[in-house]
Amino acid sequence: MFRIKLFLTIMLWTIFSTVACRPILDAAGQHPAIQLLSHVAGPALTVAVQDRYAYLGFSYELVVLDIRDHTNPQWVAALPLPTTELVLAGPYAYVAGRTGFTVVDRHNPTQPRVLWRLPTTRTAVGVAVVGTDAYVIEDRRLHQVDVTDPRHPRLLRTLTLSAQLNHLTAAGADLYLSSWDGVQRWATTPHAPPQLRCTVAM
Repeated sequence: MFRIKLFLTIMLWTIFSTVACRPILDAAGQHPAIQLLSHVAGPALTVAVQDRYAYLGFSYELVVLDIRDHTNPQWVAALPLPTTELVLAGPYAYVAGRTGFTVVDRHNPTQPRVLWRLPTTRTAVGVAVVGTDAYVIEDRRLHQVDVTDPRHPRLLRTLTLSAQLNHLTAAGADLYLSSWDGVQRWATTPHAPPQLRCTVAM
């Protein structure tokens, strides 16, 4: 059985390396007839839109689309940045994902660049920005980051809560967190520890 599998593997490798990997040429046999110009693949986990650009989050990258023509969106850029959730605030994108919390400079949407990253133990699944503070959730932890200067953020504190956190959103100066325990409302003050106001059990 092992010899048969090895034989088939060698045969397939030979076929793909000699046929499938050859570029498809034009009628004159000079230039590739098929070229990869852009790509958007897999299920998008999140999306945010500002002006003429849409930012799509995938499990392995952040993609920027030009949506001036809504019937024909154009791929303009991508970062190899796992993106589960993102928030746009000013010329910056605040991203939560497998690698943690990341601040992205998008002054030029066609050339986004990573400015700062806060690694997390588990996948960061939610992010919200309230004033000059960003809040990030991963597992049972709520991180508070000072983003007064998005080029030089600083971690203010990390709170460990009683249950795994699933989602985070902001409304005014309040944070709403969903967890296995239910929904919590937290009041925020710039740079000060957030205060739990109430919990609705689910």
